[in-house]
Amino acid sequence: MAYQSLYRKWRPQSFEEVVDQRFVVQTLSNALKSGRYSHAYLFAGPRGTGKTSIARILAKALNCEEGPTPHPCNRCESCRSITGGNALDVMEIDAASNRGIDDIRELRDKVSFSPADSRMKVYIVDEVHMLTTEAFNALLKMLEEPPAHAVFILATTEPHKVPATIASRCQRFDFQRVPTPELSAHLEKVAREEGIGLESGGALLISRAAQGSVRDALVTLDQAASFIEGEITAEAVGGFLGLVESRYLDELCEMVARGDGSGLLMLVAELERQGKDLVQFAREALERLRLVFLVQNTDAGPEFLDLSGEEYETLKRLAGGIDPGKTPGYLRIMQETAGEMRQSGNPRTVLEMGLVRLVRPEMELSVEALSLRLERLEEQLEELALELREGGLPAPAGEAVTRAGAAPLSRGTRPGKPEAAAGGQEVTGRESQGPAEEGPQAQGAAPPAQAEAPPAQAEAPPAKAAAPAAAPPALDIAAVKRGWSRVKERVKEKSLPVSVSFAYGFPAALKEGVLYLRFHADSKVSYEKMADEQARRLVEQCLQEVFHADLRLKPYLDTAARAADRARAEAKPGAAGRKPIPSPGAEEGSREASPAGEPEVSERGESGPGKAASPSSRPPQPGAGPPEAARPPGEKKPKEGYDKRHLVHLVTDVFDGAEVVEEIQLPPPEGDRLHE
Repeated sequence: MAYQSLYRKWRPQSFEEVVDQRFVVQTLSNALKSGRYSHAYLFAGPRGTGKTSIARILAKALNCEEGPTPHPCNRCESCRSITGGNALDVMEIDAASNRGIDDIRELRDKVSFSPADSRMKVYIVDEVHMLTTEAFNALLKMLEEPPAHAVFILATTEPHKVPATIASRCQRFDFQRVPTPELSAHLEKVAREEGIGLESGGALLISRAAQGSVRDALVTLDQAASFIEGEITAEAVGGFLGLVESRYLDELCEMVARGDGSGLLMLVAELERQGKDLVQFAREALERLRLVFLVQNTDAGPEFLDLSGEEYETLKRLAGGIDPGKTPGYLRIMQETAGEMRQSGNPRTVLEMGLVRLVRPEMELSVEALSLRLERLEEQLEELALELREGGLPAPAGEAVTRAGAAPLSRGTRPGKPEAAAGGQEVTGRESQGPAEEGPQAQGAAPPAQAEAPPAQAEAPPAKAAAPAAAPPALDIAAVKRGWSRVKERVKEKSLPVSVSFAYGFPAALKEGVLYLRFHADSKVSYEKMADEQARRLVEQCLQEVFHADLRLKPYLDTAARAADRARAEAKPGAAGRKPIPSPGAEEGSREASPAGEPEVSERGESGPGKAASPSSRPPQPGAGPPEAARPPGEKKPKEGYDKRHLVHLVTDVFDGAEVVEEIQLPPPEGDRLHE
């Protein structure tokens, strides 16, 4: 007897032998038990998942001498003839080669005749989506008015190409790809029955390559048994299928994690020397990075990822070395590279360029790459600022900082905060808010003077400040900022909701074992969540794990900027009960309101209804600059007819706040009423 291929020999002959497809099998079995089977079915799904096999089983179940039954006997004449493919009343039509209207007309002429020697006539139309429009119209007529003895089974791999008029007259069953574990177990069973030595690793690799197709898996097993002498191992299957060894994929992930572009290029050269398919390597690299992404973002075990225990542990190690925020960008780059390699005449060059792009974000122009470059730049600037502060390079307190002709300002001075009056009482229009209740003041440190200045850093520290007692000598706010990204990653690992609120906080100061976490006024919701005792304890635990020091977390809300906006709104002239606030640089003796008995002058210079007031008669406006004699040296004199309300302050970010570097005089817009 001639040798029969495994996929033909192991074609299922009953519903019990079907691999997976439980939904389809259960529905058809119940319909046959109750006798409520349909006259037309549409089987849709990927290749090799059992559409035609189940169609033949359904034909046997309808025509079995013991039926209709969900358990055909496979012994009667009808069952044997259908299994052998020579039954007169069960016709299989290949719509790919018989797709014209003439073929369907011939079918329509024969369908009206009664069955020759069976109970039902069954027509199995494979790849039905290949029929022409005219053929579909002819088939539609048969489905609308079918004879009682006919059943149509339409099978297709592309159900979206089947007209809705056809699909609506059929019961549709969607066949799914067989999961890798079940397909691997089926291959091991076939190998045992056929006397083929097959390791579990080899069966798993064949199942992955088949991508859920039972027929493809059996064909590959049959071919591997002929090619490989002895037991079929994972290494032998990998070489037979042209797959890249796992160690090369692990090396790729490790090189990407440490940014080794030279090593990646050497890896490509080694694969080329061994004659490996670089397009296949790109696809496998994409799949490996996808698994790394899943391990980083899910708690699923090896069963969910179709991995062995050893492979899962290796992936966890690789995922721990790659920044989770960069993995989506890696996936996008490798997907683009694999697609371009299939269309390119020089796939090696495309692969090399793609791998270098993984470790050189400056070569990318995408939003993700620009974000990474900006993040690197911010880290470098922060490290530089910390080095300058630790080296004592910033100007000491009280020293003037001037740039581009700006008026001298002390380092502790901020815009909107005039110097103290003669009596020692500081006059300010801003209300700053430090840490709630247990702020730095409760710990023996001065509270934050401004929102921009963090606790214990608003004023210049003494020249000889004592080291914090509770924090280790090697741990300071600079070290905390350098390791802040690791703290955020650790918080994200423990609790994703807490990490979302925690990301809006910024380490402001470290004083006696207390780390003050600053939240902007717009982040009140995040601040309130971080003020929760459970969230604070979780973050403190992460701080302990990262810095190996006992630190207490004190979040506080920075509302000074919002208070300043409220103060400026209250300072508008004409507002009842509101007192104007002096502008930056205003002298103590400057006038804040119109003298008694003198009419109030509007922005347009109108004195009363219909009367114009001369510029000389205008009283000093709130926010106007000081007299020329009292103006600090170096400050530019405002032009006549302008006032300080139209000054634009240019500021520069100095990491802890902002300082005025230049004032530009702008004319008031024509017809503008600023304080209405």
